[in-house]
Amino acid sequence: MDQQRALDVILSDYNVFLTGPPGSGKSFLLKQAIQEFQKMNKIVAITASTGIASSQIDGITLHSWSNISEYTRSKTFYDFESDKELTKRYKSVDVLIIDEISMIDCDLFERINNMAKFLRKSSKVFGGIKLVLVGDFFQLPPVNSSINKNLLYLFESSLWNELNLKICYLNTQYRQQVDNSLTKILYRIRSGNLDIKSLDLLKKRILKANDSSIIKLYSHNYDVDNENHIQNNILRTRPKNYKPLNWGIHKYVDSIMKDNGFNNNTGFKIGSRVIFIINRPQLGYVNGSRGQIIDFKKHLPLVRTYDNKNILVDYQEFSMQINNIKVAKVNYLPLRLAWAITIHKSQGMSLDSAEIDLGRSFSPGMGYVALSRVKSLEGIYLKGFNKMAFLIDNRVREVDRDWLKSTKII
Repeated sequence: MDQQRALDVILSDYNVFLTGPPGSGKSFLLKQAIQEFQKMNKIVAITASTGIASSQIDGITLHSWSNISEYTRSKTFYDFESDKELTKRYKSVDVLIIDEISMIDCDLFERINNMAKFLRKSSKVFGGIKLVLVGDFFQLPPVNSSINKNLLYLFESSLWNELNLKICYLNTQYRQQVDNSLTKILYRIRSGNLDIKSLDLLKKRILKANDSSIIKLYSHNYDVDNENHIQNNILRTRPKNYKPLNWGIHKYVDSIMKDNGFNNNTGFKIGSRVIFIINRPQLGYVNGSRGQIIDFKKHLPLVRTYDNKNILVDYQEFSMQINNIKVAKVNYLPLRLAWAITIHKSQGMSLDSAEIDLGRSFSPGMGYVALSRVKSLEGIYLKGFNKMAFLIDNRVREVDRDWLKSTKII
């Protein structure tokens, strides 16, 4: 199957799973497909499992599109039916695209399926919405595992089989095209045959990055927070603090804070490197947009993003309603320091260079994801790695072998 035939399959009436190694052109082909769907006057919902991944395809997170979050999962579908905008969203969509599908847990996927069936009044899977699922299960699984502890990966659920997916498997490398050595290392990790030569090459990359602008990737939030505070404290500019402004029932306020990963935003300075943590495309940013604070105006930070947009960042409101009654709200400045981020947060990024700490890797696929974010071996600076760093779950390797057999390599 060549690229044109793969595009034809994606544009067909079938549900599709587009997969392949990182850097194999999945996002490029997906953007082509989106353009073609729009020419066909199809209404397309462009989503991804993470904010950073969604920003790469000009979309939003699946949680935002579906309106299903941790604190709304307890609601019934009848609670949502009175939301005319949400009902219209589900009824009008022709194609639902979900990028970085490996990080979607089975419970969320099943709930969206049931929501779509209910709001569209259809017994068909996802209410008859065509699905285009994109991703690579060699990368990281969901952070929050399914309620059913036997189901970690989406392909293990019965719903996956109900979709009757057509497989499009890409296998040409583009991201590391000029660096054959990194491509070979990634292939060996993927196949479970990391040899001594590859390990020696990786050991030679145990170096400290001299350039402080190089982003750092860590496995744990603690290390990310520590690095960000160290780098921020080096700046000699005056810090400004932005504490959340809360109202309502305490337990619901706590729920909003926890579900969105909020904490006290303290110590922002001119020169602070930051990342946006919510989607506000109408204001010029999405979850995962990165930049640097260049000034403060009207007591608010002015951020210059890495695509050269200047954005004055104001508080945004997050609220919770029960039976149409607002019970809590949090006004929050949607920024975090970003000299360092977690490897989970980096999924979907393409980086020229990164300093990576795999010394406390705790999940299969973690080293594979981190290394594959970078375009060349020379751009990788390792702080170390442990035995877990380069392991891949055998369940993933086995099912991927089946997918590879079911389709010709592009």
